Amino acid sequence: MATTRAATARGDLRRTTILSAIAAHWFATNHAPSLRDLCAIMDYTSLGSLQRHLARLEADGLITRRDGRYHSLRLTRKGTIHLRKKIDTENTSTLG
Repeated sequence: MATTRAATARGDLRRTTILSAIAAHWFATNHAPSLRDLCAIMDYTSLGSLQRHLARLEADGLITRRDGRYHSLRLTRKGTIHLRKKIDTENTSTLG
């Protein structure tokens, strides 16, 4: 099945939103969100879609997680830099 640019862009946006949600949850609660927390934040009804996005984020080196551990999601340094660049790009495009 061929992936369109629009589908790829949607997936990238969702993964960036997931990174942002993980960072925001850490900031607000001082611990990582559980998968159920993230599903609620992202308005997902099943864990499957979230698991696929998390697997991609992990493969890209943007997060780490430990199997079988609740609240183990962590943004890597690369993930933090990626998120900051996305935020800076969005802020720049809305200003100008």
